[in-house]
Amino acid sequence: MDDPSPLTKTLYLTGLDCPRKMWYEAYRPTTPDQGARWRMEEGKEVNQVARDRSPEGEFIGGPDRQSALAKTDQALREANRPLFEPAFLHNGMLVRADVLRPVSSGGWILTEVKSTTSIEKEEKQDVAFQKHVLEGSGLDLERVEVMHLNSDYRHPDNGNLFENTDLTGELGKYREEVREKAPPLAGLLQQPDPPEQVLIRECKGCDYQDRCWDLPEQSVFTLPGLHWRNTDTLLEENRVTLDEVEGHGVLKSHHEDYIEAVREENPHVNEEGIREALGDLEYPLHFLDFEAIGKALPWLEGTKPWQQIPFQYSLHVLDRDGRLEHFDYLHDGEGDPRIGVMEGLAEEIEDTGSVIAYHTSFEERCLKTIRDAFPRHEETVQSIIDRLWDQRDIFSDWHYIHPEQKGSTSLKEMLPALTDTGYEDLGVQEGMEAVIAYEEMTDPSTSQSRRKELREQLLRYCKRDTKAMVEIHWALRNIAG
Repeated sequence: MDDPSPLTKTLYLTGLDCPRKMWYEAYRPTTPDQGARWRMEEGKEVNQVARDRSPEGEFIGGPDRQSALAKTDQALREANRPLFEPAFLHNGMLVRADVLRPVSSGGWILTEVKSTTSIEKEEKQDVAFQKHVLEGSGLDLERVEVMHLNSDYRHPDNGNLFENTDLTGELGKYREEVREKAPPLAGLLQQPDPPEQVLIRECKGCDYQDRCWDLPEQSVFTLPGLHWRNTDTLLEENRVTLDEVEGHGVLKSHHEDYIEAVREENPHVNEEGIREALGDLEYPLHFLDFEAIGKALPWLEGTKPWQQIPFQYSLHVLDRDGRLEHFDYLHDGEGDPRIGVMEGLAEEIEDTGSVIAYHTSFEERCLKTIRDAFPRHEETVQSIIDRLWDQRDIFSDWHYIHPEQKGSTSLKEMLPALTDTGYEDLGVQEGMEAVIAYEEMTDPSTSQSRRKELREQLLRYCKRDTKAMVEIHWALRNIAG
């Protein structure tokens, strides 16, 4: 075992759900995926903007913990300027505060900077842990607050980018939680081995699952649409395999249908339900998919933090006679990507016919962003919104249940369950990868050859999404008769 790890706020939040995962994160961490790394960079940018608002402040942090602790001690004695990432170590618990500001009374204000636009339970647990450690280190905290992005802000200067939420009087139960749970969690990090494994709902999709369990391919975690409370019930009764959960009172009919489909190795099909759903469609059919980027710090006029900006679309149009056409657009220059998206859709989507998307809430948000940004095209864009039809509903309404979907109704699970097509041959295979590829493609420092490569990858990926919906439509139509 390496030198004992202190309990940080990140490890504390993990430990509240799973102490074993916390131990692995401290000593045997996995490499964050691309999406996690991208979100961390967004958070760093927000923190830097927050610091820039106090140019007189001093940055204390750094990789050397002992040096940061010593610099913090010296800066606290001077107490004459804001401190960025000062370090505090108390009973095996380590905090590096985002911002610590002195006040005239002799106390301090602790400010946690978040790239979110709202304050949830996790943010309060985070701040409560910091308050516990700082006060345990002898600091007099007059106020604790979260400085987060303001959802009412519009770029470039309409309103305040940040909003400060005072949590000083709202941390009672979270302070009690810290006092009760933080010391034993810190103690676990002094042990050479991870704590005993306990199967809990958070094990589903956990990066460390293979270090704890050898679960069967089909289990309680692959039951489609099982509420987390019912997952807890089954796990508390030590029911894990499908044989063990079958017939349990918390299961609904579609869960039993899934178990039967797995046992028989054949999909469960409600032909009448599929037929009725498809009967709502009107030709020509427009299969539409967007790729969009939402950054913490908005860069387009009139946009807000994390607003999704569509930069690409793919569109397959299927006529009643079976003729299929493909159109697409990918913004790769300066300016507002929504202009090219809007102009293309206005030309290529006909005035009649259903507009099919997979999980339409995302496409609807993108379309509303375009509609609100360009009021003169409101009628055209609203017509597209009004004709949206969600292909995913057939699967979330359980008209088709396949044993290979493993509890998911996502496009990337349902496509291979219904067809021979997948995404394995693509350079970009999911939405977050598309965002990262787009940022690299539009970066001025990226070479022309690399830009061309990324452009081709993005076009192929988005086209695959809409062609996937076409193939699923054909498969469902064949099933329905």
